[in-house]
Amino acid sequence: MILTSSQKQVLGKYLNNVLVYKETYNEMYDHIASGLQNAPQNERFEQSMHNYINAEFGGTKGLKVIEKQYRTRALSIIKREYVEYVLSQFRLPRVLRWTAVGLAFYICYKGGVIKDAWFFPTFFVVAPQLGFRTFTRYIRSFRGKKEKRSVKDSGFLFIRYIPVIFWLTAALYRLVTGYNPREWFRSLSPEVVTLLVVVHLMHVIAFSKIHGRHIRLNLAR
Repeated sequence: MILTSSQKQVLGKYLNNVLVYKETYNEMYDHIASGLQNAPQNERFEQSMHNYINAEFGGTKGLKVIEKQYRTRALSIIKREYVEYVLSQFRLPRVLRWTAVGLAFYICYKGGVIKDAWFFPTFFVVAPQLGFRTFTRYIRSFRGKKEKRSVKDSGFLFIRYIPVIFWLTAALYRLVTGYNPREWFRSLSPEVVTLLVVVHLMHVIAFSKIHGRHIRLNLAR
């Protein structure tokens, strides 16, 4: 049978109460909706839905177990792809491009064209980006437009919060020593500053590319 709009709402409400992440919600919804097209016509929809979910996934508990497994596998793939992407930057011809970027920055920084105040905020790029996404999701939820979070937003913590770790380190440095962290940057050699900037830019690009990818895994048992 083809699901009616009211039946779709029943299925969506059930999955929305059981599942946490939008990826598992979307894939489970498509899978179950497709499977219910072969359900008996003389059976109540709710009964058909629960029978199918019990048989295919092991009921509500099974759905939660599958989602947990999905999260583990998805984050493993994301982290592996992140590392692979970073390592690929050290192969030709990409390493030549990064060398050119680093050399250009080094010349400009050593020559006084680039001041530390210009690039210092770049170390905080990734965390505000994700913080803004989370903030807008909560605003939509407050307005009645609830949006399930992505499995990618709940994981990848260390890589995601490298800028936050940097900020906390800088704050602790100022608290302990009484010196502005920028003074610490000014005391670094141009070579070290260039290395820090290039590595961070590489991190931002790698994270943005990997975080933006859609990961689709087979959730059916």
